[in-house]
Amino acid sequence: MERNGRPPLHELSRRRWDLLIIGGGITGAGIFREAAGLGLRTLLVEREDYASGTSSQSAKLVHGGLHYLSRFQLGLARESIRERNHLLHEGAGLVDAIDFVLPVAAGDWKHSCTTMVGLGVYHAIGGKMQGSPHLDRGELERIAPGLDTCYRTAHRYFEGQTDDARLTLRVIAAGERDQGLARNYTEVIALIRDRHGAVTGAEVLDRITGEAFSISARFVINATGPWSDQLRARLGHAPRQRLIGGSHLVIPRHRLPVTTGIAVYHVDSGLPLYIVPWRGVTLIGTTHIESGAGLDTPPGISAAEAPYLLAGVNALFPDARLSARDIQAAFTGYRPIIDTRTADPARASRDYGIWIEQGLMTVTGGKLTTHRSMARQVMRRITPRLVRQSGYQTALPLCQSCATTEETGFTQADRCRLEAHYGPGAVAAMLDMSPAERQQLPGLADLTLAELRWAARAESVHHLDDLLTRRTRIALLAPDGGHDLLDLIEPVAREELAWDADRWRREVERYETLWACRYAPAISGASSVCLAEAPLSRAS
Repeated sequence: MERNGRPPLHELSRRRWDLLIIGGGITGAGIFREAAGLGLRTLLVEREDYASGTSSQSAKLVHGGLHYLSRFQLGLARESIRERNHLLHEGAGLVDAIDFVLPVAAGDWKHSCTTMVGLGVYHAIGGKMQGSPHLDRGELERIAPGLDTCYRTAHRYFEGQTDDARLTLRVIAAGERDQGLARNYTEVIALIRDRHGAVTGAEVLDRITGEAFSISARFVINATGPWSDQLRARLGHAPRQRLIGGSHLVIPRHRLPVTTGIAVYHVDSGLPLYIVPWRGVTLIGTTHIESGAGLDTPPGISAAEAPYLLAGVNALFPDARLSARDIQAAFTGYRPIIDTRTADPARASRDYGIWIEQGLMTVTGGKLTTHRSMARQVMRRITPRLVRQSGYQTALPLCQSCATTEETGFTQADRCRLEAHYGPGAVAAMLDMSPAERQQLPGLADLTLAELRWAARAESVHHLDDLLTRRTRIALLAPDGGHDLLDLIEPVAREELAWDADRWRREVERYETLWACRYAPAISGASSVCLAEAPLSRAS
């Protein structure tokens, strides 16, 4: 067994798997969890790091999709609301309810009445919320100081909010608890087919060690999100997806101190714009840009997107006068959108599709909120071919109850957060770490060195960017991507990951190059330099 419990490829190649899942984003993670919970022999492989694509670059929202109602997509809204409510219950502490307000300008009775009707349907489908559904100007000023005075009232509703990368990691951990096996930095280099042309496995490459082996499985699932068409193309199939990017800005909380989500329509485009508090910063999103660059170029915010988002916020908060200097970080993700020939990328459906081609099942589309529903649809299709059982089981909850009087050395709130984000065993392990490591890192609302140490020790970290962009969110939450924190992080990372001084230096160079390429606020798009200087292949 390798470090972090990573099983060697040669050991895995000897087994006959029920499922081989290709892709370690939230879609693949959801399928992995459900399959392992059913007792299927399940292996998940991910070319890069878990959640390194769309599943760490989303809006951080678990939402029902209020705007689906305006498009008469009632079925999609109902499914999204059901899954949102399930995750709020199952993932308590990792998925939390967040209030949203829809401000209404004085005299805009038509918009107000339309919104009230839509929210009435939304609440009827999703259950009643606590508190008043209407806010006056005084309440608006309290939760959104500086909001333009033309907004006199607002309608209120609720959604869910999460850390998308940590949710993906916790779903994978739930599958591993049920005896599934997952490996990051394991690339499918070829599909294996039988004499009839059906896919029966894959040739995989360990990008850390350089080893390559064959994996056989009774069912192979393509859950690679926006990259699904690349895998399908190996079987000669035409593309079925559109490449649509969405960008977000990260603003220091003191520059835009909202305490609740705000949803409006952009003053120029008329498209949805939202402002959301998240882990001590404020997020602004989103855009809908059809990408012509292709998937070989890392997604990065374009020159036009940041000014567009800032213009929308400054129209809402005119006294804020946000500028490019206020942007702490930016991030962009490719959405897995099934091509329905919709002319406007902003109106492309977020529904999902499942289809089988020559034995390869592709699962794509959808969103973070509906990952469990997608996974259960997959299980309904393939379970009769693999196992016999009387009923459909479900995996154990993601998070355990935090209601306890046991002394743990943490406040009740901190213990709940840590258990939800890292699992029950993490709290006990962190208690054995020094009190200094259990203190918050400078300038960060809810992150400690103990969390970094645990993640490096137990969560299949192979590069510094794994640790700072996905296991923790220092890349987004700290100024300059956490450059000033590296001296504190170095001894922890080097001890847990057995890195010498030269390896640490190279990892810092790699991380800072990737951060400048994908997260730095001044970027105007990713470049080939990012690929040349920060390869995601084996590290010596």
